Amino acid sequence: MRRMLALMLVLALPLVLASCAEDEEEDRTDPAAAADKVDLALYNAFDVFQSAEDPTDILGMDFTGSYNLFEQAVTLDPNNMNAKAGAAVTNILRLPSDPMIADLIDELDLITFVKSTWMPLPSDKGPGTASGIGHLLLENLSGAAAPQDDLRILLTYLVTVLDHSIAYCNAIETHPDFEWIIEFEVESQIDTIEVDVTDIYMLESPLHWVKALLHGLLAYKMEVASMEEGDLVAALAQDSDFLTLMYPSMVTSAANDMTVGADEMHMMAQSLRSEEADQRHDVFTEYTVKQPTGWFPMPSTLVDQMDAMPTMLEDLMTNPMEITDDFDMDEGTPDATLWLNLGRLFDAPVVDWKAILPAYTIVPCGADTSSWGIVWEATTIDQWVWHPDSLHGLVQMPPDAHDITSEEMIGVFGLEEIFEESGCP
Repeated sequence: MRRMLALMLVLALPLVLASCAEDEEEDRTDPAAAADKVDLALYNAFDVFQSAEDPTDILGMDFTGSYNLFEQAVTLDPNNMNAKAGAAVTNILRLPSDPMIADLIDELDLITFVKSTWMPLPSDKGPGTASGIGHLLLENLSGAAAPQDDLRILLTYLVTVLDHSIAYCNAIETHPDFEWIIEFEVESQIDTIEVDVTDIYMLESPLHWVKALLHGLLAYKMEVASMEEGDLVAALAQDSDFLTLMYPSMVTSAANDMTVGADEMHMMAQSLRSEEADQRHDVFTEYTVKQPTGWFPMPSTLVDQMDAMPTMLEDLMTNPMEITDDFDMDEGTPDATLWLNLGRLFDAPVVDWKAILPAYTIVPCGADTSSWGIVWEATTIDQWVWHPDSLHGLVQMPPDAHDITSEEMIGVFGLEEIFEESGCP
């Protein structure tokens, strides 16, 4: 009998503790204080926005203080949807100021790399040559003493940040009557905007698309031993495991992210069209978008496209997409038409991106190995073959939808110059 009573007490203990925890949480709940925190967070965000030298550079502003206040409001009142909406938005806006991200970006020198790779190449390197691009890559990434897994840490952390905002959005979407009226001053005039569930769908959709990109990157081995020139050259060698598929489940996650993102866009369109209340202060209506400087028309076809996004995505994943463009960037040649089979990226992921390229080796240029060149194994352009020759089936040629051949790749994209730029600059 005593054993039975003891067993019953042991089994009941978690329930008792949970009940106590719930009571304690209710004791800490303070809806009025939470509402005050939301107001303070808004004031903080407006101050940041108005004090910025360039109000259009919203990613250069620090919304950390506003985000922290919104989070405090959520703690004080988990049912305050305004607090969750504010936290969801500022959680994303604060990312450039996040200490962990800032430290990793600084260690990896990513800002310098991203900016420099979009600048024109030095004139002595020649525009667009493989050697010139390689020189810039090594010049701007080399020398950093970052741990080899820093990039994966950064990408994984970004996913967790996105998931936090997505969780808040999902909570708000269970309240279809959600309505947050915000007043703010613009040029001594009081203006009003209304944030409703339509806007939450609009916020959440791109978060899933970004998650898809991050999961796609996390699927492959991105780490290198160090950011020194020698280790970078070793990583880019064709027989290395850099850029090889390591986590196929991440590819599946990326596909799921895209599906959910498309569904959220569809839900936004449905929400727009179902609204019957006064929309004078809405951020989005079926025909307009409200911005601080006024109203802008929303193309009528855009809502139709948002509504049909899940169907469009399914079609994109199952059928080739036709694209006509000047792929060789030569005005003297006619535009070419290609069919992109993007579904292959998910149905049959590329195992090694470097293996697709024609056979090559990397050679250092100069005694200091501060630059490098690609030496193609082929001695003539006719021998310059992609592996597999079909470019993994990602690109097809009309009208019979055959996989693009190496010969067609060279002609369509005008790659003769890349082949001729073998070796050091």
